[in-house]
Amino acid sequence: MASGITHERINNALALPLVLGIIAITEKLFGGENVFSIVFYSIIGYVIGTFFLSPDLDILSRPYNRWGFLKFIWNPYQKLFSHRSFFTHSLVISDLIRVLYLSIFIAIVASLISKKNVIIMYYNILVFIATDQRVRFFLVGVILASAVHIITDYLSSLKNRIKK
Repeated sequence: MASGITHERINNALALPLVLGIIAITEKLFGGENVFSIVFYSIIGYVIGTFFLSPDLDILSRPYNRWGFLKFIWNPYQKLFSHRSFFTHSLVISDLIRVLYLSIFIAIVASLISKKNVIIMYYNILVFIATDQRVRFFLVGVILASAVHIITDYLSSLKNRIKK
């Protein structure tokens, strides 16, 4: 299995230029938002996906430690899911699980600040995630960063099995 540093190097040095090219080509082919908007929000998602919303939040990892005093948020997540399980290391699904999981904590904080019902706040966050185009571009970046991570894990494990 690749180390955290290896994942970050691959995500940033090798995959980011490829991801940017794919995003730009996709926009040119299908139209819609301007390239700058797609690339801007996707890059933010990709960087956050690499450094903060990594599939390795299911263990005591570099991304987990980057949360600083907020890393306690991920403790229930780590207890719920085992490392490299379907729920933490699958394409798209694991990213949505992490985003929805984090949204619960955002809803709790927002409800404490606004003194509104936490369920209503969570619903509002989910509606925002589902309807805001910038959030969708952001999620594309998070998903692409995670995909590179998962593919790297798979290839690293395959290489180790072949060596044996």
